Amino acid sequence: PESATAGSACFVLAQRLLDRVDIPDGAKLALYDHYFAAVRSAQVGQGLDDSESSKALLPKVVGDGNTEELEAALLCTYRLKTGVPAGAMAQIGAVGGAGEEEHVRALGEFARKTGLAFQLASDVTCLRSGDAATLRCVSMPVVKALGKCKTRPERQAIVDVLRSGKGDLGALVEQAGGCSACMAAAIGMVE
Repeated sequence: PESATAGSACFVLAQRLLDRVDIPDGAKLALYDHYFAAVRSAQVGQGLDDSESSKALLPKVVGDGNTEELEAALLCTYRLKTGVPAGAMAQIGAVGGAGEEEHVRALGEFARKTGLAFQLASDVTCLRSGDAATLRCVSMPVVKALGKCKTRPERQAIVDVLRSGKGDLGALVEQAGGCSACMAAAIGMVE
């Protein structure tokens, strides 16, 4: 959380750069709008991610195997944390390059999807590398693995390792097909 907080603090430094851009007032206003959309979204998304609120949904998922609500909650966090900021930064570039409004919107949408796909791929990479922080949080590969498990004991085994930090979470998730399902979802977002 300290590095994320320090990184988030850097968002406010960019305002100094925006002050120095010599463009028409309407374009500058659009830059500020996109910029602050990115800052607000990233802050809220990172806060949701740090709160680990998705862990509260695990008992229900273990019980019935339905991951829809958990996946939707995690995707919302990822959209806020990564997707929206990526889209807003792309829109800033498009506005700065005097792009037409339809191009600004289209580039923003593409970058939002790419940012979300990046977050999913990053989850897989971190899980496969044994990243300590990833091994204790509910990430999309974990959710996908829980959704693929056929029995409650299989789901419970994944959640027990997730909560305790004891065992090979990456192997369990990989075995259940969570990593490949997550990568397929990421690819589907940008195709």
